Formats: sequence, structure tokens, C-alpha cells
Amino acid sequence: MGSILIDAGVLDQSGLSRTLERCTQTGEDLPAALATTGLLGDEDFLKVVSLKLGLPYFTSLESVMDATSKDLMSEEDCRRLGVVPLVKADDAVTLAMLDPLDEECLAQVRAKLGGVQILPLLTTRAALDKAIDNLFNKGGELSAEIPTGDFVLALSNRPDGMVDDQGAIAAVEAIMREGYARKASDIHIESAKDKVRVRYRIDGVLLDAHALPKESESALVARIKILSKLDITETRVPQDGRFRQELGAGLAVDVRVSTLPSIYGEKVTMRLLSSGKLQRVDELGMTEEQTRLFRLAIHQPNGLVLVTGPTGSGKTSTLYSALSELNTPRVNIITLEDPVEYRIDRMTQVEANPKTGLTFAIGLRAILRQDPNIVLVGEIRDAETAEIAVQAAVTGHLVMSTLHTNDSVAAVHRLLNMGVQPFMLAASLRMVIAQRLLRRLCEDCRRPAEPTDEERAMLGATIEGKRFYGAVGCENCFKTGYSGRAPVFELFAVGSAAREGMMKGASIDDLRAAARADKMVTLQESALAMAEAGTTSLAETLRVTHGGG
Repeated sequence: MGSILIDAGVLDQSGLSRTLERCTQTGEDLPAALATTGLLGDEDFLKVVSLKLGLPYFTSLESVMDATSKDLMSEEDCRRLGVVPLVKADDAVTLAMLDPLDEECLAQVRAKLGGVQILPLLTTRAALDKAIDNLFNKGGELSAEIPTGDFVLALSNRPDGMVDDQGAIAAVEAIMREGYARKASDIHIESAKDKVRVRYRIDGVLLDAHALPKESESALVARIKILSKLDITETRVPQDGRFRQELGAGLAVDVRVSTLPSIYGEKVTMRLLSSGKLQRVDELGMTEEQTRLFRLAIHQPNGLVLVTGPTGSGKTSTLYSALSELNTPRVNIITLEDPVEYRIDRMTQVEANPKTGLTFAIGLRAILRQDPNIVLVGEIRDAETAEIAVQAAVTGHLVMSTLHTNDSVAAVHRLLNMGVQPFMLAASLRMVIAQRLLRRLCEDCRRPAEPTDEERAMLGATIEGKRFYGAVGCENCFKTGYSGRAPVFELFAVGSAAREGMMKGASIDDLRAAARADKMVTLQESALAMAEAGTTSLAETLRVTHGGG
């Protein structure tokens, strides 16, 4: 450690010699002796060594420590070796220590932990002692009750902008509570040059929520990583994790976490996964005729049913509503997803994991050897998965999956472009649903509104002589003019004309004409009906049906 300080130019050889001599006389470690003599403060020491070794450092540890880590080592060993285990994830343990170059210490720790990989980080003696005290003297209770006040104000009151352990815990929980209360689907914590920006995706649109001090970034990100069982020492590569956040009053939310290194620090995106009751098919928001056609397709003994749309448009919810209706003791239902978003009794649910070799294609082949009646594949992403899914659909299985296409009919050409044989697709495809989520107008502030010139130009005669409403904005809808979302559907029930077209290599326009001849209602027509009913606005209709959102 001494040579690192000399190489960094913060200490010369004579200064180091005097400091080491003091260590011998007093029993202090090197950082403590440097701080006592005024040569180098604790945090400055950590900064220099951290930069040289490429290791993160923390001047407090409670926000990044899992209470169960007390089971990994004894208090006596932690104090004797100058280390404290923070969290164990898979076969690795994150270890706070005073001297990560002490190979003898590392060897003893590995032996006590059963030979697992050690992920070291730097800390001070004071922080280490405090962490050990909290870990072993409080029975694993690392924090008091979380305050529910304005965490932004709390951070602003810190003169240096820093966030301590309790502040990080409180801030993350407050962000989660606020995001949940505002019905956010995603929470973004973004590193900027001079601040940390918090944004919520509400009703499909990102909205700025808070700007936090830049100094709070490392503690907030570390806290989320600990909750997600991610490697807090790794900041250079993306990581994915998951945790369950208790919100009190019996409420909890499952959270999917993704971290991404950026030029200003790590960006964290948290997806709040719905854990509420699944809707029935007749509660999805389809018209009576759409509900009838959908039920007709899913109650077939075999075939392929697809749902298309952009990320976050409710595709999985629609398919799970169908699975819930079909979930009886007489059928074997197996799902393959990445990740599993709903946990349902009596279904076998498998999570794809390309890192371990469990791709959709490999997983689907294995599932078909499990005597399934119904198979849900989270997404058809490649030619191999498409081929297996179609083959399964024509050999006695009902297969459901999702695709990313602009409308229902385009799914046909997407599968053909993936290499699916036209005759196989014509024989297997039962239905394609395209869906979007439209923002609902806030009923407290919506007002009658005339179509704009742009709306008239784009929608023409379809809106003439009809009454519509527009968004205004009030306190109840956070000044957005919208509150909640409603699904809009386009159902392509594959009939004989469409099947014949697939066999002959018909164009998308020809297939769409065949679908229209079978009375298919398009996405735009469905959305306009909702606008005329006052559920949404013409502006939102155009944003979703023309912009693809």
C-alpha cells in the first residue's frame, strides 16, 4: 500500500518510513497513522488506492450490506482480519476490507467462505468497525424505520450533498413508493454531468420527477444493486437483477432492474411488475365481437396465436388472461419467458437464460418433450424459434407467443421472412392480435375540443361531424391531462382467403384486404371509436396508431 502512495506522489519515502515506524509503535494501521499525523485523510487515502487498484471504495457500508451476511463469518474473524462480508450472490461474496493486497488475509477469508470468489472493495477502519457493530450487535436489523418525508429536501439539507446509509435506504424506498403511487411502469435513475435525474414512465410517457445531487449517485445505485443482488464493485458492464419491494399496508411490488454504464456514471432502470389479479378475457377491453373471436381461437386444440405490439403494450397480460381461462387440471401448460412476469399455480413456468445456454429455441425443444397441451413462448426472436413454434402448432399443440410488428397482418410477412414455409404458416396460424395502450383522458379536467388542422388532414372524413375531447391538466392527473391507460386491439382472425393468400405469397396489402373482407377492425378504427366515446383524445390516437407507441 505504501508503494502505491509513493507512486501517486502523495507521500515520499521518508514520510512513509516515519509513518510505518509510528504504526509499529502504536499498533495503528497505515491509513489511521496517516490520518493521525495529518499526512493524508481517510477518504483521500481511499481515493488514491481506489484509482490505482481499480476498486470501488465506501466510507459507510450499511446501505450496501445484506443483513444475512452475518451468517458468513463470525464477528471475531471480521475484527481480526479487518474485513466484513456485505452480500453473497451466486458463488461470489462482496467483501469490504482495509487492505485488498493482503494475500494472507484473502486466503483465510476464502477458506472460511468455502472457496468462493471474493469481490473486494475498500473502506475505512471507522466504517468497518461501525458495520461490524451493526451487523452483529443488532441481530441483523441494519436500519430503523424508513422515513417517509420528502427525501429530496433531506438530501438538499446536506451541506456536501452526500447521502449516508440511512439516506440512501430512505431515498430508494421513497422513489419506489412515489413511483408506485403515481402508477409508473418504469423508474429511471440517470447520471448527468452535475446531477442525478429521476424520471417516471407514467401512462407510457416519461416525466421528470426529481433532480438529486450528483454526490448521491454512488450510494443510490449501490443500494439498488444490493437489493437486486448485483455486483456493486462492477460499474463497467451492464447488469440485470430483480427484487421485491415491500411498500407497507400489505402492498409489495416486484421490480426488474437493469444497470447501464454511461459517460457520467451508471444509469438504472427499474420496471415495476404488476403483481395484481389477472384480468379475465372479457375484462381486457375488447369489443364483444373481438372477445368472441379471441375465445374461439384460444379454445382450439392446436394452432398458433400471436400478439404483436411495442414493448410495454400489454402483450403478456393479454396472453396470460387467455392462459388463466385455459388453466384447468385437464391440460398441461408450460411457459418459456425472459423473464417470467406472472407466477401462476398449475403452470410450469421456465425462465430463458441465454448465458447458461437456455435460449428460446433450446427451451422450446425441451418443452415439447414434456407432453404439453398449451405452450407460451415469451417472444419469437429468431428463425429457429419460429420454425419450432410453427411445427409444434401443426402437431397438436396450441402455441401462443409475441412478435414486434406494426400491425397484425405484418406478422405474416415477419414469419415468412424468418424462413417459415408458407404452407406451414397457412396451416398453423389461427389469429394475430395487434394491440396498443392509449392514455385515458382525465375525467376531472377533459374538455370538448375541435380537431386541429393536422388531425383533420391525417384523419379526413372519418372524424367529420363527430364530437371529441381534449387534454387539459389538473392536480389529479399531475397536469398531464391523462390518467391511466386503456388497451386498443386489432384482431386478424385468419380465414380461408388469407390462408390462400399466404400459400400464394400475397403482399401485405392483399392480405390486409382479405382481413378487411372478413370485417377486421383496424387499430386506428378502434382508437377513433374510443376517442369519439371521450375515453381518449385525437392527439393520443394519432400518437399511438401513427407513431407506433
